[in-house]
Amino acid sequence: MAKEAALKDVSKIELAEAYSKLKSRTKNAQMQAKKEGEQLVEDVVTVFASGGLGYLMGQRHEQAAMEGMANGLAGEELETYTAEGGQIAGIDLDLLVGGAAAAAGMFKLAGSSSNIVRKVGIGGLSAYAARVGIDKGRESAHTAEE
Repeated sequence: MAKEAALKDVSKIELAEAYSKLKSRTKNAQMQAKKEGEQLVEDVVTVFASGGLGYLMGQRHEQAAMEGMANGLAGEELETYTAEGGQIAGIDLDLLVGGAAAAAGMFKLAGSSSNIVRKVGIGGLSAYAARVGIDKGRESAHTAEE
């Protein structure tokens, strides 16, 4: 009975205000969920682009190394030949793809897909940075041993 009396005392204005607040909270929650979902997709694209370009570079280097050895190359000649296997016009493939995609996305050259294209670029640049970092770390370790 007390609840019924309390409900009768609530005005239509108070009900409308409560409904408006609830509707606003629901809309905000939906917008936040959409934003977080889009961010997750972009993050996944970045990770897969980085992994994919790293895989491609590994394949190209390995194929060049096997080809170089089959042609009798060894030592520094083989290293140079192998490194060139991952390049186009003297530029490392992961750097080239990453830089081009990042620039295309940043300057909105891909229209409504520019944000995703930029994330592909960031993935490519991340693959390049990781690979160069690993190479420099190996060189440093070998230099320290000598």
